[in-house]
Amino acid sequence: MRAKSYIKNYYYHISTKLQPVNHILSPKLPGRNSNDDEPKIHRICVCPTIAGCICAVGPCITSILCNKKIHIFRTKNKVNGHFPFCPYGHYNVFNTKYPVADAHVTGEKWLLRPTNFKYIGYLNSKEIPAEILECDCGDDDPNVLKEQRQAMKKAHKMLIDGSIRIH
Repeated sequence: MRAKSYIKNYYYHISTKLQPVNHILSPKLPGRNSNDDEPKIHRICVCPTIAGCICAVGPCITSILCNKKIHIFRTKNKVNGHFPFCPYGHYNVFNTKYPVADAHVTGEKWLLRPTNFKYIGYLNSKEIPAEILECDCGDDDPNVLKEQRQAMKKAHKMLIDGSIRIH
């Protein structure tokens, strides 16, 4: 029996560009928030936690923040989040079918169909410590992955205890 390539769950997506309303998002080619080694597959990048979203984009988001609001969206329903993959069995530079080196840390999944998202609120980027926002991502270096794992734990704890508030 073949293993499932997806997990059905609620997923989060963050954006500094989308308006704070409900949306139907369509898969698109990755932009500046992706690693050059990732395949050019139309997708919506999501994570099962808000902390995962923040740590999945890492320094990419700090370059566009400038004290902006980080809008949070969650899938309206549970949906199939696919494990990141290379098309047709091709392998990437990491010699794996799963080209997002840190997906096992952040929980990143890809949605491959238009998906309903509801607006949850926003994070004030000023409230998020630099060591979380500036944490490296998308790298298979064990030290970088360890740092990213620690940043994710800290972000998750701060979201739970209210140090980072969802407005």
